[in-house]
Amino acid sequence: MTNPRNPRGSGMLCVENADETAARHKSFLAEYKIDTCDILSWNAYPWYGSNLYGNKKDRTRADELAATRALSQLLSMLPNLEVVMLHGVIAKKAWARLDEYTPVEVGGAPEVEPGWVHTSKVHLVHSWHLSPRVVDPETKTPEQVERFTRELHESFADAAAHLRRDRDPWDPWSLSPDQPPF
Repeated sequence: MTNPRNPRGSGMLCVENADETAARHKSFLAEYKIDTCDILSWNAYPWYGSNLYGNKKDRTRADELAATRALSQLLSMLPNLEVVMLHGVIAKKAWARLDEYTPVEVGGAPEVEPGWVHTSKVHLVHSWHLSPRVVDPETKTPEQVERFTRELHESFADAAAHLRRDRDPWDPWSLSPDQPPF
């Protein structure tokens, strides 16, 4: 949500960054009562490099494999992960690569599980990227803006509903902060 070269940004992926994408993300989370303590944002390519965020044709298969390994390692550390929202085409392609991923030994750590193990354990929500460019009336028709906006709302509603299912109303740790315990 912020390019490290952006002087207004933190250089990290965060909903508190001073950019429009972060503001849109934070707004959708608030509207659907998804607490930022319950999310982990992750870029398909979790590092910035001149050939990763510039021309996508410059990304190599090695870049894709490194990003997929990083995502697989992250997922292996999140045993209670419930929902994954894929915001945009690059995120969807990154998730799809997990199914092809071959496990590797990671510095003495347990073997990383194959992608299909990760991908079958979570509720997957396909969504549009949160960049304001997705709904820019200068480049999109009114019908596209309406459709993309509606589908973004539907994706956040889906994620929120899934996160709230099977919650024990007597367990205060299973409720959102503004939900009464009874």
